[in-house]
Parts: sequence; C-alpha cells; structure tokens
Amino acid sequence: MEYPENAKRLGIVGRIYVQFVVDKEGDITEVKVLKGIGAACDSVAAKVVRNAPNWKPGKHEGKVVKVRMVLPIVFSLHGVPDKKVYIGIKPADWEKFTVLHKKPILKKGMPQLTTYLNENFNYPEAALKDSIQGAVSVRFTVSEEGKVSHITPLTEKGYGCEEELVRLVENMPEWKPGKDYSGYKIDTDLILTVYFRLEEQDLTL
Repeated sequence: MEYPENAKRLGIVGRIYVQFVVDKEGDITEVKVLKGIGAACDSVAAKVVRNAPNWKPGKHEGKVVKVRMVLPIVFSLHGVPDKKVYIGIKPADWEKFTVLHKKPILKKGMPQLTTYLNENFNYPEAALKDSIQGAVSVRFTVSEEGKVSHITPLTEKGYGCEEELVRLVENMPEWKPGKDYSGYKIDTDLILTVYFRLEEQDLTL
C-alpha cells in the first residue's frame, strides 16, 4: 500500500474504516469509506479493498449469501522526515460532522495552524531530558462564535506533553465556525493530534 505523499508531508496518520460486500461469488463490491482521515488516504484504502483477492463467500443455514463487512486499515508513519511538529486534525463526532456544509477553519486559513504551532511550540523540558517523542491528542470545541473551549487531553504521554498541547489550543487564533447545510453556524468538536519530534525544521501545509 502506497502512503500518499501529501499525507506523509502533513504527518497524517490514523485508522480508516472501509465497508464492503462479499458477494456470492466471493467478489468484493459496494466499497465505501465509513470513516476516513483525508489527504488521499481514504481513496488509497478503498483501492486496496477493491483490489484484494477474492474471498470465500459466506454461508447462512448452508446457503451461500452476500456478507457486508467493515475492514479497519491503519496508516502509520515510521521513519518520517525530520520535522519537529506534525499535525493531524479531524472531527471528534462523525455523526454530527456529516451535517456540516462548511468545516471550521482558522480565519487566515488552515496553514495558519502550522505557523502558529511551529512559532509557539515549546518542547517540554522533561520530555527533552528523556527524549520523549510521539503523538499527543486533545479534543476541543469550536463554538458557533469561533471560540475554542472544552479542551480535553485524549492521550497520556506525560512529561508535560499534554499540558503543552492544551496551552497551545487555549491560545489559538480565532476560528471561523462550522456551518450546517442551512447556513447556520454550529458548535463543532475537533481532535488535534501533534506529533512531537526532537529534530527542528519548519512544517508547511
């Protein structure tokens, strides 16, 4: 499976859920991405499923039947390029996210998030001392006024990493709120993942 170059550059990782049907002949049909991570990874995952070898068809009470299945496909970066901070951002509630017509974005565009993090990120001293690296995630809400609230760490990396990410989110620039299909502004929960790396180099989106 080829990792999309844009996803590598952005440090996008995560688990994609692909639904498909194994028909009575064992062929794979009706491939659909239920939950994705974007950056061309979703289409790559769907392609992997479509091109998979035939399956042994399912049976029910001795009769061959079609079976609907869901396959998780994990995108994980190992030996990534030298960069200090890698960013991944995704909706926290996929059911609510489907009603969105416009996603929340920073007022000056999402590249502003990269600039802000690289300019304000401070590697925790305890993490530096013990060479701690890896993914740290927080969940937060972008309100209908574009304000950030309800910041909750989702990981337990320790060494001050969660505290640093919470600090960064608390001081983020203002957002443009998400809108539903009727054009109304709505609260949106997001998950921000930052990949702590010890090498220093600017990151661009």
